[in-house]
Amino acid sequence: MNKKKIQSRWKSLLGFTSIRTDITQQKKDIDNLAIAKQQAESAKFALDQHSLVSIADVEGNILYVNDKFVEISGYQESELLGKKHSVLNSNNQPKSYWQNMHETVLAGKTWHDEVRNRAKNGDYYWVDTTIVPNFDSNKQVNGFTSIRTDITQQKKDIDNLAIAKQQAESAKFALDQHSLVSIADVEGNILYVNDKFVEISGYQESELLGKKHSVLNSNNQPKSYWQNMHETVLAGKTWHDEVRNRAKNGDYYWVDTTIVPNFDSDKQVTGFTSIRTDITQQKEILDNLSIAKQHAESATNAKTQFLATMSHEIRTPMNGVIGMTNLLLDTSLNKEQHNFAKTVKYSAESLLTIINDILDFSKIEAGKLELEPIEFDLELLLHDIGSSIAFQAHNKELELICPANVITNQPFIADPGRIRQILNNLIGNSVKFTEEGEVSVYCKVQEQSEQHTTLLFEITDSGIGLTDEQQGKLFERFSQADGSTTRKYGGTGLGLSISKQLVELMDGEIGSKSVEGKGSTFWFTVKVANSNTVRSKKVFDNLQDQKILVVDDNLTNRVLLGELLTKWQVEHTLVDSGDKALATLTEESAKGAPYHIAILDMQMPEMDGLQLGTRIKNDSQSFNNTRLMMLTSQGQRGDVERLKAAGFNGYLNKPVDQTTLYNALMSITEIHSSDKPLVTSYSPRELPQFNARILVVEDNAINQKVAQGLLKKFGVKVELAANGAEALTSLESLPFDLVFMDCQMPVMDGYEATQKLRHPDSKVLNRDIPIVAMTANTMEGDKEKCLTVGMNDFIPKPINPNKVQETLYRWLPK
Repeated sequence: MNKKKIQSRWKSLLGFTSIRTDITQQKKDIDNLAIAKQQAESAKFALDQHSLVSIADVEGNILYVNDKFVEISGYQESELLGKKHSVLNSNNQPKSYWQNMHETVLAGKTWHDEVRNRAKNGDYYWVDTTIVPNFDSNKQVNGFTSIRTDITQQKKDIDNLAIAKQQAESAKFALDQHSLVSIADVEGNILYVNDKFVEISGYQESELLGKKHSVLNSNNQPKSYWQNMHETVLAGKTWHDEVRNRAKNGDYYWVDTTIVPNFDSDKQVTGFTSIRTDITQQKEILDNLSIAKQHAESATNAKTQFLATMSHEIRTPMNGVIGMTNLLLDTSLNKEQHNFAKTVKYSAESLLTIINDILDFSKIEAGKLELEPIEFDLELLLHDIGSSIAFQAHNKELELICPANVITNQPFIADPGRIRQILNNLIGNSVKFTEEGEVSVYCKVQEQSEQHTTLLFEITDSGIGLTDEQQGKLFERFSQADGSTTRKYGGTGLGLSISKQLVELMDGEIGSKSVEGKGSTFWFTVKVANSNTVRSKKVFDNLQDQKILVVDDNLTNRVLLGELLTKWQVEHTLVDSGDKALATLTEESAKGAPYHIAILDMQMPEMDGLQLGTRIKNDSQSFNNTRLMMLTSQGQRGDVERLKAAGFNGYLNKPVDQTTLYNALMSITEIHSSDKPLVTSYSPRELPQFNARILVVEDNAINQKVAQGLLKKFGVKVELAANGAEALTSLESLPFDLVFMDCQMPVMDGYEATQKLRHPDSKVLNRDIPIVAMTANTMEGDKEKCLTVGMNDFIPKPINPNKVQETLYRWLPK
């Protein structure tokens, strides 16, 4: 139909009817429902995101949990459905609490509280909980819905705030109770003071407000001091110091003062707050301590000076006693005379040990006990110690084995004198408290690095032993197992205490293991430095073609000798009696493999070493060619002739130095006739001889004789001078190679004489001549004093012959 026809048709119509229905409200309802639905979905989303939602039946069995509930509780949904909420119980609420909650909800009411629950991993969490009842169509409660919000962090924050508030209140209370608080403006005028400030200063509050703190000035600090304080605070910095103030009544008091600046909103300093703590009593205590310290130091110095004087006065005659006894022992004496002289020497050395302990104790008290590290030979040190204590042990018929094991051939750096002192104390104690049996000294490397070695020493005895109580106080000062005046064993009780101090100085430990009545083992460790000195390796391979029999009833000795012969790669057999020795010699001889050497112990039961040696030599057919070496712990002069007559080739005293034993065995393998002298520890020592003239400067006549007698053994010419003045005169007129100088002498002492000798204007022939202090001054600093005035070396009295020999080697022309 075209356009014209359509227009014509509409013109023929008379009109039309429109029917409309108002649906505005429906549209609004639909929109509202959509919005409500959207809001409900948003609420559900928010609920699921932030709240823990659960639904339970009327019995409380869980029917539904949302994801947030699972996340916070830590349980899987399957672990919760069908369970009651008590699975989350933290026992923070009683059973009645939950009964009340259940009854409230069953009554159709809403219940609300903050609840602490426990997650699956044991952690606790807090939830703000609302529980609403669910109803059926008859409006009967058929369960309930729980909506919980995690408030754990809020609870923590509240707790922390409560604690902080409590701490702040406590701090404020403490500040008001114990500190003097004031506030001042920028000019220093006081605006506020607390009660403590008023109490300590003695001023009323009205007397302080508007005033400056200078009202308390004690004139203990200059004006510039306070100017500096004021400038520091105005610069926005905190100022602190101890200040002396003066109270209203004129008394002085000290306050530990902290001044902090106060700021306005523009961070400009508007004044300052001062917090002061009264330290008057502490200052008085410190002052009293300082005075007490000065008095104590004065007393210590006086005691040290007294001990130094006593040490010198005692050591001077002791040098005479020990020195003259040494000279006496080198002369021809019969057996009884020799024993007398040895006893005198041992008694003098025991007295010297006591003197040294007392002096060391005073050094420990004064904190001046120091070490002198030098290189030393461990094997030689142990042998020297064993030799020095052997007489004491052998007098009690004890076997002393020192060392009782093979010692490493390695030089170390430490203080051998202090190690000797520790061992002397411990071995001496073992000998003192042992009536029969043996004392054995072991030394082994416990730990070693490139720079250091830790040495473990053990001294084992078969003595009386110790109780647990006695061991507990063993290393205390002046402590003894038996402290009564009627005790069987004497002693000062200082030795072990000093040993403990020395061991700790050497980074070591010390202790004991003991059973009462069954002996003791004392042990200690010391940390020593490894020496870089390259020593020629000791060769012990010249006895490998020998076959040696060892006869000794003492197990420790047999084991030691067996270890040594194994180290030297020598075929050997160990037996413990004369009968077994004869049987072994006979059996091996019959096989055509006789023993070349037999090492016999002198003291054995039933058949002693001399009897056994005699029977061996009398059997000329079987083993007459076996050479005999005697080892004895009780050697006496006269033994040489008897052993020589019995056919022995060698004779050594115990404890035996391991190198000496090897050399002695080497010597007797080269003996081819019976007229060769016996290899013995009493054979004359070939002392080194020096073509030199020595001046001994000594005012004590006995000590002059001791020095003269000792030095002449080394082939030197000795001249004497009684004081420093005489020494200078001698040195101006005669050439000398060495001077031994005493320190304390009349007319002119050794210090002054040395300084005059070294002076450029001195008239002596040789101002560079070596001077060795030979003195009884052995306190801390004495050696340094000698070296400072120009001396070259230092030997303490009583004189040790070995030290003299070392000194001659060091300073005389070779």
